[in-house]
Amino acid sequence: MADNQIVQRILRWIGTGSVGTAILLWVYECVVHLPFLYTEHGWQLLLWAKYHVSLSSSLYTELSTRALDHMYAVRGVLHSVDVVWLFVSLIVIGFCCTGHEWQNCVRKGSILAGTFVMLITITGLFQFQTLFELFHQLVFPQGNYTFPVSSTLKQAFPDQFFQTMAVIIGAMTLILSILINLCWWHRYD
Repeated sequence: MADNQIVQRILRWIGTGSVGTAILLWVYECVVHLPFLYTEHGWQLLLWAKYHVSLSSSLYTELSTRALDHMYAVRGVLHSVDVVWLFVSLIVIGFCCTGHEWQNCVRKGSILAGTFVMLITITGLFQFQTLFELFHQLVFPQGNYTFPVSSTLKQAFPDQFFQTMAVIIGAMTLILSILINLCWWHRYD
């Protein structure tokens, strides 16, 4: 295989992975801003974590030091997601502007995102708590993500919140992936 073909193959994989990642993160960015998903404290904590909006003094005093540490870690994760989303979006835009070969990556990336979300969603339907624990162990290795049910943070973000958000993200990603795939399916075959 010629060096040029290897480079082209690597670039196609990067393009496909970037599209899949961009689709997932775009849906996440949309869903995370739906205020009806949150309790009043949950919405305030999201705005604080994502946009550095001040917390009310009453909520701030209700949060334990451990809960605040966790929310600072969440803030870091949210900012990292924003940076990755911007980076892969720029890659996708660049690839899409170069023509047919990269537009084919859009189709393949939509299949990749849809497949990944279907697998995670099916797993989550049967083992949500296990998936939730695994996610938090990977993203928050310091272990500050477990709180008693009576804690302010657990009241602001009950388990049902995460389950609902996961279902909405899964459904929207799957729908978007199918729509993107349908738009490009016959156009570039």
